[in-house]
Amino acid sequence: MKNSVVVVAFCCLLGLTSCSKFPGHGGGSNSEEIVAVANRGDGTVSFLNAKTNELIDTIDLPGEAEPMYVVYVSRTDKVYVGDRAQSQVHVIDPDTYEVENSIDVGEGVFHMWADGNGAALWVSNDIDNAISVVDLSTNTLVETIALDGKPHDVFLTYDGSMGFVSVLRPDAPDQVYSFNALSYEQIGMTDVGEDPHLFHLSKKDKLFVPCQNTNQLLTLDGSNLDVLADTPLDGAHGVFATLDQKSVYVTGINVSALYQVRAANSKLSRPATTTSLPIPHNLVVNARATKVFVTHSGANSNQISVFKIAHNKSLSEKTVIATGTNPFGLAYYRR
Repeated sequence: MKNSVVVVAFCCLLGLTSCSKFPGHGGGSNSEEIVAVANRGDGTVSFLNAKTNELIDTIDLPGEAEPMYVVYVSRTDKVYVGDRAQSQVHVIDPDTYEVENSIDVGEGVFHMWADGNGAALWVSNDIDNAISVVDLSTNTLVETIALDGKPHDVFLTYDGSMGFVSVLRPDAPDQVYSFNALSYEQIGMTDVGEDPHLFHLSKKDKLFVPCQNTNQLLTLDGSNLDVLADTPLDGAHGVFATLDQKSVYVTGINVSALYQVRAANSKLSRPATTTSLPIPHNLVVNARATKVFVTHSGANSNQISVFKIAHNKSLSEKTVIATGTNPFGLAYYRR
């Protein structure tokens, strides 16, 4: 499952002076770099210093929370955490790490993603079979998009014009839908492999779709969902790209592996790297593409791992960091 950071862009970040291809990657050389981790098992969120690989703080969410995924939005300068148990999205101040607000959404909160302008947050609700659309200027639910199947992953393009949703079907091929994100009209659909996740790169309008249960990474044309490439990857699951959009990293969730794929041709850059901890789940890459942060999920898990990306793009495991129980989704941001 994909980490829930923020989306791909090409222009200067949301009116800030620094230029970035990912919202959440702004700021200068003295800016702070944070990884926020949703700990599904104990209702907490951990904040890590991405420069020093140290734990800063772990906070409790209100109520009997079940945090799933995390999104940071630069325009609002807020951290958003999806809470499955309470059907809410919690809004956290990144200066104080305090919950400022909680937004009611649909049931079955799972993946979520924001557009690059920080206008909307889409939240998949796999109990309601719907997508909740949150207006980030008012922190209110403004639309519910009904689906004819169980939504799983969701991704918005940077400009907010298109949304992609993966849909799970028990007796038919899983699918990816594309939507006009302004009218909420479905404009495309294609069959994919089983248990699909999503990450869109805007440079060539490519949608990368790891499919865990069919052991493949599909590359789709973002405009029409045509299949451009089908790359065999055992247990392909979480997915994230580098800021320059040249490399795509994918976890092999049930084979304890981390893959690096060339975005240009969807081929492996090098053999898979083994993770020392089991169940590598979601991942993010820092702005300089020198580190990969990986959650390792499970009822008894309480650590994430950090991998160093060398100048020759080889990967080596650098350290592990203690978090809360069952670290699940995570987000990297620079502010």
